[in-house]
Amino acid sequence: MTFKLGKKYGKCSALSEPITNLYLTEHEYGQLLSLPGSRARKHRYAFGGGALDVYVEPCPGLAVFEVEFTNERSAQDYQPPAFVMREITAEAEFAGMSVAGRADA
Repeated sequence: MTFKLGKKYGKCSALSEPITNLYLTEHEYGQLLSLPGSRARKHRYAFGGGALDVYVEPCPGLAVFEVEFTNERSAQDYQPPAFVMREITAEAEFAGMSVAGRADA
């Protein structure tokens, strides 16, 4: 199991957003659980050249496929696998923070 604390810094363009991830020990994660905030739990699978996240909570069964690119040109030229139903990059409701916040609603 991997415990991660992520920080997204906001979009630089429609296809670019700087991110920092801190990987935590189970003990560190346990300490953070006592703080106020929202959380999401998901299973991540390496698949189709990207990552398929299947949420356990707060939205069981929600599946989001994501791919990271080294530059915007690669992102523009990318053709997703056939199982991808729609592009959601610009849809704020599918951002991790938004999904996690659904538990608080």
